[in-house]
Amino acid sequence: MAPYISIVILVIASLLPASVQAQDAGARVLEHIRAALSEADVERLVEHCGERIDLTVLGTSELLSRAQARYVVQSFFAGYPPVRVDLIESSESGGHRFASGEYWNETVSRPLALYVRLGRTESGWQLRELRIERPSTR
Repeated sequence: MAPYISIVILVIASLLPASVQAQDAGARVLEHIRAALSEADVERLVEHCGERIDLTVLGTSELLSRAQARYVVQSFFAGYPPVRVDLIESSESGGHRFASGEYWNETVSRPLALYVRLGRTESGWQLRELRIERPSTR
């Protein structure tokens, strides 16, 4: 009986519009990125990067290659090891998926602001922009 249930699930999933399936894939990539940030796992994070990423860390913004981004993020994790990472809001528009959240570590009294932008490609979702910034003073 269990094989029939699997077949039914596969049939139902294949009937879902491609946009719903793509949204689910984008949500999964965002979760992988959140997990990589919360575990300070540089390799897991950069596996979602395209050839170039717009990276902003504490006010310094650069368009970097994947290899360059690896070193910048590794240095950031060394100075600001994560305690908790939350993605609070996300949306999708025009082939991009956006998320914002908070990056908590022991050295700050308030969480750092976190912004993520994914871009949809033929092969799936790629990390196009990552910003980790001090919270605004408002």
